[in-house]
Amino acid sequence: MMGRRTVTNIQLSIAAGLLLGLLFTTSPLTVAALALMVPVVALAGRGLPSSERRVLAALLVAALAVRAAAIGALVTIGIPEHNDLAIGSLTGDDAYYLSRAIRTRDVLAGFAGGKYDYFVIHDEYGRTSYLGLLTALQVIFGPTPFSMRLLNAVVFVAGAVLFFRMARRAFGSLPAMTGLALLLFLPSLLWSSISLLKESAYFLCSAMVAYCALALTRRPAAGRTVACLAALAVLIWLLDDLRRGAVVLSVSGLALGVLIRVAAV
Repeated sequence: MMGRRTVTNIQLSIAAGLLLGLLFTTSPLTVAALALMVPVVALAGRGLPSSERRVLAALLVAALAVRAAAIGALVTIGIPEHNDLAIGSLTGDDAYYLSRAIRTRDVLAGFAGGKYDYFVIHDEYGRTSYLGLLTALQVIFGPTPFSMRLLNAVVFVAGAVLFFRMARRAFGSLPAMTGLALLLFLPSLLWSSISLLKESAYFLCSAMVAYCALALTRRPAAGRTVACLAALAVLIWLLDDLRRGAVVLSVSGLALGVLIRVAAV
């Protein structure tokens, strides 16, 4: 006979499975975002002492929980006005970006096809690779005004983790952990990280540019050097696509970093 503890574990597993199934049916992108949180938190502490790994994991989980709570609050506040057209926007740009992506989805699905619909979806204003990604997610997952915010939160935290790893190697644990806490909980950054805009994607790409550039300074093997250079080229192109003038900003920032390194050594 099964023990009471075994029965309890089975019941909990069934309840968790039912809850996950309900959540996936309601919002599949939310489940995908939650799944992405696991490797972000797990890989952040790779190679660190166990005590530091626990503190880092707690900090990241807290940051993600605060963002999830803020998104939940937006859902709750907007309940009286929820409908098929509601997007829970924080700003006008929020509303414009998601409504444009949903309009494109509706045209592709045959739900809309007026001249104004085509005018909006082909408008050059705001056309970026992020808008393409946002549109693709609306096509695949359906309207995602709130789960997209959660995905952007995970993307932002992933970028913060990359900066933490670089700072820890250069300055040690305490300065890196302090900087990470500021990045994760500074109100303006917290708020922008749950928007429907491109800020989180831009932040992650910037972190990856810095990470690849730093890897090149360590004189890696030829194969890894080629990979880093190729990644840098793609990332800088993405940054320039996301924000006008980003190439100048990124290249000048990297050049300044090299000059500081040369002067300090």
